[in-house]
This record gives sequence, structure tokens and C-alpha cells, in this order.
Amino acid sequence: MYRKEWQDPDRIVDQLPISPGFDIVDLGCGPGFFTLPLASRTDGKVYAVDASDEMIEILKERIDGHSNIIPVKARAENIPIPDGTVDLVFIANAFHDFDDRDAVLGEIYRILRDGGYLVDIDWKKDETTHGPPVDIRIDRKDALLLISSHNFDIVKEIEAGAHHYGLLFRKN
Repeated sequence: MYRKEWQDPDRIVDQLPISPGFDIVDLGCGPGFFTLPLASRTDGKVYAVDASDEMIEILKERIDGHSNIIPVKARAENIPIPDGTVDLVFIANAFHDFDDRDAVLGEIYRILRDGGYLVDIDWKKDETTHGPPVDIRIDRKDALLLISSHNFDIVKEIEAGAHHYGLLFRKN
């Protein structure tokens, strides 16, 4: 089964408040499943950040024609982007994998401009035919509470498919 059959990146990205010129970080970008749709909706920079050499190399092979994508090999706890320079940070299927979520949220807050957005798309804490083990997933309510505790206000929920939840926050 192809990933697009159970998670439609265009449908998810279309729900985001992306304006022309937005600078975006796709944090934990993997091979760029969401990076490419994000890059097609802004003429700003899209920093595709991942800790894996392999994922960054796969992404580099896929970004043909997207001159606004900047691959960045880095851990989410230490993002090499200046303070207050991005408009939106997008995380899909990765927040549950970060070792120090408090540090990651601090980094996101640091790099976001005032009023910038944080998007968290992650697996529901239900058994599914694909995805990580249920015991490492983060329940939607727990993600909402954790992210909100780091000076982010919930704006709305995003329709993210049968197996995922989506949360849109704004830096306060």
C-alpha cells in the first residue's frame, strides 16, 4: 500500500495558513514526503531538517526543480537556523521520535517569528496496520497539553486522515 493512500500530503498542507514568502521548516523531514508539497506553496525557503544522512541524501535526489528547498542535517534539539526567522514549523509523524521534546519545543519557539505557526501531525494512539508501535505514540490530548505548555496556543485541528491527528498552533 502506498503512503499517499492513507496520508494525503496535499490535503493536509492545503489546510495550513501558508502565505507567499513564508519561510518553513519541515522538521524530521525524512525523504521529503511533505517537503515537496510545502515548497510548492511558498516562494520562501523550506528548510528540510533531518538527523539521518540517508534521508537527507534521498531528499536531495527528489528536490529537482524546487530551488527553495534547503536540506539541513541536524537533530531537532539543535536546529542551525537563526532566532525568529521562520513563519511555520511542520512536524509529521516525528514528534513521538524526538528524545527531548521539551528541548525541541524550545528550539521551535526560538526559530519562529512572533505569531509563527507550529503544525504537529502524528499517529493516533490506536492500533493500525502501519506506523510505529502504539506504546511510543503520543495521544492527541497529551501532545496538545505538552505543546501548549511551551507558549503555543491551539488555533485549530487539521483533518489528517484515519490514522493521524493534526494540530495547528501559534506562537504566543
